[in-house]
Amino acid sequence: MKMKNFILAFSVAAMFSNAFAEDSAEANAGENDNSIKYESEYKSFEKGNSIQHESEYKSYDKEVSKVFRFGGHFGGGVGFYWDYPSEMGDNDWLGVVFDLGVLFKYPISNLFALAPEVNFGFNMTSRKIGEGSVRFSDYSVNESRTLLDVNIPLMLRCTPVQYFYVEAGVRLNFNLATWHSLQENYDNSDLYNNKSRDLDEWNVNAFVPSLVFGLGGSVNSHGHDLDVGLRFVLDVRGIEKEKKDYMKSFENNTKIFAIQFIFNYYFI
Repeated sequence: MKMKNFILAFSVAAMFSNAFAEDSAEANAGENDNSIKYESEYKSFEKGNSIQHESEYKSYDKEVSKVFRFGGHFGGGVGFYWDYPSEMGDNDWLGVVFDLGVLFKYPISNLFALAPEVNFGFNMTSRKIGEGSVRFSDYSVNESRTLLDVNIPLMLRCTPVQYFYVEAGVRLNFNLATWHSLQENYDNSDLYNNKSRDLDEWNVNAFVPSLVFGLGGSVNSHGHDLDVGLRFVLDVRGIEKEKKDYMKSFENNTKIFAIQFIFNYYFI
């Protein structure tokens, strides 16, 4: 009898143990399913946010790259004559050139931008045409030419890598005024006064186009873009207006070639 009671009690305990184990397994399975579900939902949410942020960044970056820029332009350097007729003597002309104005820049892609300018230009060149000696002093005689213009460079800028650009375009030069003079300079200024006198008017063409090539670098300082570069300007039409002279046996196609250092500061 005792043996039967022991077997019955053992069977009941085994049944309760199996039932508890099944309930525990089902609970663990449910927890694992929920964990997988929550993990999947989190990854999906994180991926969605990442895609959204990336899309917003690309949109913002694209919008920024299209921003219109406006600033000030300064250029300064040296000027020469080229295609100078040998019948007029040695080409010893050398001078200084300056440009001061405004520029506009509008990107048309991540690589290219339009960059037109409007400048007032100053060009003064001179050459020594004589020298000699007087009592107690040496002297030299220089001829100088000065030109004022309004020039409009129409530039296409390419930025192949960050902070570096190359540019090319045409420049429209509208000549406004000229001066032509001779200067006598004496070494002994105590005995002799330097003298200057105007010569005949220097007749130039009202419009002269030029080719422009350049390169440089761009940086950002305190929220404003800066350009520093080197530019080459080459006239493609003679600067001088030819007078009708049928006795003249040569043609004067003198053109100006300039090398400039440029500095651009963008206000917006």
